[in-house]
Amino acid sequence: MLEFVYYWLPALRSIVGYVTLGGPIVLMILIMACFLWYLVVERFYYIKVILPNEINRVAQEWKNRTDHSSWYAHKIRDQLISQIKMNLREKMDFVYACVMIAPLAGLIGTVTGMIRIFQTLSYAGSTDVRQMASGVYQAIIPTLTGMSVAVLGLLLSSWLRHRQDVEVELLEDSLEIKRVSKTGKGGR
Repeated sequence: MLEFVYYWLPALRSIVGYVTLGGPIVLMILIMACFLWYLVVERFYYIKVILPNEINRVAQEWKNRTDHSSWYAHKIRDQLISQIKMNLREKMDFVYACVMIAPLAGLIGTVTGMIRIFQTLSYAGSTDVRQMASGVYQAIIPTLTGMSVAVLGLLLSSWLRHRQDVEVELLEDSLEIKRVSKTGKGGR
């Protein structure tokens, strides 16, 4: 237990110092970043662990059908693919929302930091450099934090989106359909 405290206490002090310098907006952005990471890890787990079972279930359901060529069969196929698409894209709106909100929250931190700088200038004049530096920290650190979370979230959400598209295309290719020619003979 002491080893855990020995190794992690400096890291916790650094995080607390970072949040103290940046102000309460940084804490809000960090909580949002934790939520974003939870969602990304959950979606990654879904793609790697749960999705293969669902795809196998859908492929088996399609394979058990005798009719693969009628209009009704095509609609059943579309419905099966749509179910997988919906399950894949579940919770992605929250990921996109976190990516969009993080830089805006950082901008709020910038504005509040600038207000603090101007208050310092109006009350103490330009002589109290230490208080002005505190306001500059509160203006810059939330922006840096918000932009960092947004860039990382954008990269992760793009990767998830690409992976989802690939999985849907693979599923569409695996569910064979038979086209009926005008002569009445089935084809692919």
